[in-house]
Amino acid sequence: AKKNNLYVFRNCPEALAVSILKTTEDGETALPGAVFSLYGDDYYAADGTTVNTDAEAIKSVTTGSDGKASLGSLANGTYYLVETVAPSGMGYKVLSAPVKIMVDATVVNNAVTYQSTSVKDVQKVTENGTTTQVTYYLITVKDDPETTEVSVQKVWNDNNNAYNMRP
Repeated sequence: AKKNNLYVFRNCPEALAVSILKTTEDGETALPGAVFSLYGDDYYAADGTTVNTDAEAIKSVTTGSDGKASLGSLANGTYYLVETVAPSGMGYKVLSAPVKIMVDATVVNNAVTYQSTSVKDVQKVTENGTTTQVTYYLITVKDDPETTEVSVQKVWNDNNNAYNMRP
């Protein structure tokens, strides 16, 4: 852009490094072994609610012993993260809905946003290695607790309410 005969150039990255962290529902314990598939904006059909059966995963990742997996560098756009295999043990199950991830590298803060009740938070993380500094966005994905429905019928064994004790 030109302003008062001065040209202003912005150095905006074309992609951002994004990783995920799979945790228990409370966000306290990392869960290894969860498998996720990452899809592009073609995950849903034109109506926006029906899954496009022709959509192909951009990549699949498995969380390591620390519960983390790298999605790599994501260009600006909309992505859908689908859990395909839940971590083993303790009744864990795959997420009931995909996590919608929006990447906009031109935004200084909140460059990676999401729409999902399964996400605890998104943090910008900077790690200092021995020779380089690495910055990436970490999306914490909480486990959906398994639920069960049970039907019960109360049977009174009180001689047909002989003592008038029923509520």
